[in-house]
Amino acid sequence: IDHSSFDGLETVLSRAQFRVKHVVEHIAVQTISVLLILTDVSLTAAASASTDPTFDRRTRIVSYVILGIFIIEVSLRIFGLGPRKFFKSCWEVFDAIIIA
Repeated sequence: IDHSSFDGLETVLSRAQFRVKHVVEHIAVQTISVLLILTDVSLTAAASASTDPTFDRRTRIVSYVILGIFIIEVSLRIFGLGPRKFFKSCWEVFDAIIIA
């Protein structure tokens, strides 16, 4: 079996994994994540106090979009850190459970 093609694939994957890890750990991405959390909490609180069904529907849509962004972020962190390292981190696992 020719393993040279696997070595090339491993190198490409390692580079992609390094780049993704670098992006998801960047302070800008972390800041955006915190802002999205605060936005979602604020909208949820406002929706629970509102009697307007249109506002409630819109806030649910925004919450689903934010949830989708977080699912993508966690998926990228699993790829960037590698599954073994990701699931060894209690903080990463806690974050993933909260999102789920």
